[in-house]
Amino acid sequence: MCLKHKYYLCDACLFCNDAAFYCKYRSSCAIHFKEKERRKKERRENE
Repeated sequence: MCLKHKYYLCDACLFCNDAAFYCKYRSSCAIHFKEKERRKKERRENE
C-alpha cells in the first residue's frame, strides 16, 4: 500500500509512481524496499 497516496498495489504492478519526488514515508515504504531489492537482484544477474 502506498502510504503517501493511500492506494494498494499488487506484487505484479508494484512500483513507485512518485520516485522522483520527496516522500516522507520512503524510509519505511514497502514499495520502495521491494523496488530496491528488485534492482539489486537484476544487477547481480547481469554480472
